[in-house]
Parts: sequence; structure tokens; C-alpha cells
Amino acid sequence: MTKEELNYEMFIKELEQISKKYGIGLSGCGIIKYTDEKGFKEIKYTNDLSSGDLWIENIKFSDDSQVKF
Repeated sequence: MTKEELNYEMFIKELEQISKKYGIGLSGCGIIKYTDEKGFKEIKYTNDLSSGDLWIENIKFSDDSQVKF
């Protein structure tokens, strides 16, 4: 199993716990766009419950490269 696959499995397990705690479930297809085996230095998501959308506003990778939307 690659580091990326292991990180994904651990992420899903934690996401399930967060969903149970806050009562919010996510569903999507092809939504995993960005990965960093060393972990992100920063990540910020939109905060707009009324739209039902979840988007990344800003992401900073372990190598200091960034994507802003």
C-alpha cells in the first residue's frame, strides 16, 4: 500500500468520525483533487452552508507551492 493510499484510508476513517460528531455527511464523485503525502501546511474551505457546496479556497503544500481559487 502506498503512503497516499494509507493516508486516504486514515482520512476516510477520521471523516466518518467527524460526520457522526457534527451530523454532516458528504457525498461526491471524483472530488479528491489534491494530495500531499507529507500533509498540507495550510488548507481553507469555503464556509457557505446555504449553497451546500464544499470548495477549497486556498491550499499550501509541504513544498510551499500554493493553489488559490
